[in-house]
Amino acid sequence: MNSCCHIAKMQVPDFWPADEEGINNHIAVVPPDRLLRYGTSAGGRDLHLIRHPNPGKPRLWVIGGTHGHEPGGPAACFNLLHILRHGEDLRQKQWPDIVGLATGLDITVVPLLNPDGRARCPDSLVGWPTGGLDGIAQSWRREDRSVPTVEEAIPNGLDPEEMLFLGGRFNDDGFLANRPVSVEKTLFVEFQQLLDYMAQNEPPQCYLDLHACGSNFFCMNGGFTEPYREKLRAINRATAEAIKSLGHQYNEKMYGDPTPPGPGIVGNVRMLYVRWGTLAFPYEGRQGFLDILPWCDESDILDDYLIAIRETMRLGVAEGYIPDE
Repeated sequence: MNSCCHIAKMQVPDFWPADEEGINNHIAVVPPDRLLRYGTSAGGRDLHLIRHPNPGKPRLWVIGGTHGHEPGGPAACFNLLHILRHGEDLRQKQWPDIVGLATGLDITVVPLLNPDGRARCPDSLVGWPTGGLDGIAQSWRREDRSVPTVEEAIPNGLDPEEMLFLGGRFNDDGFLANRPVSVEKTLFVEFQQLLDYMAQNEPPQCYLDLHACGSNFFCMNGGFTEPYREKLRAINRATAEAIKSLGHQYNEKMYGDPTPPGPGIVGNVRMLYVRWGTLAFPYEGRQGFLDILPWCDESDILDDYLIAIRETMRLGVAEGYIPDE
């Protein structure tokens, strides 16, 4: 077996569906009238979205698994889907506020944007040291064991045959999941297929992209113009207050709110913002690294994500922060 396709396994809680089998099992129980296959990954894996339609209401999309080495996103998406159907997450924790807010939104969930990257990465990084994350994310070259930079990979991707390990940021063809060539062009076929679906149907008015990092929870809200910057600030503040009330740390500094506004990273969310005026932004959840204090486990991480989703829903509905058409 090619080492770039190595599948890493470890024991994870039942409420944390992150491996290929667990994800497919959860997809299989989605009611057929809610499930749509919108494409195929570079590695031949099905790409799915799950609809909770509410015609005429603001359109919120929640995306998980853009990067394969960030398993909390898919786990959070499947817990959100369980809440929308049953009123509780996969831990049997009730979220009545999310259930109530959902009545005012048209919701689409893409639980796993990059199934190729997810299939080759660990199912959880809780309890791991931070060392080695770059390799898991970015790949190792076979020849000299060096780690390619994002800038090297953007223009033409990486050749999987030259990699000892192909990182979680990439699909099986070696293209980056979240670094388009420009705001007009992506080489990541999984996201292009999603863009095609949006263009043929109705694009999201709000797009919440769930990522993970080595730090404490934070929102990347730089690089946007008004009125969206103020909306992002408000959602960020509400999420931070709710997360900190649990005793969890929220990093107010990382990628926070540059003054004056900078150009921002060209990522998937910026493509949506430029193309359709979508209020699109990524949250960076925690990974649970042992040497990032305070230490957390999968349950803490899940709470953080669901709070961020809840606060985005709340301000989108109650305050009209999701853009009007």
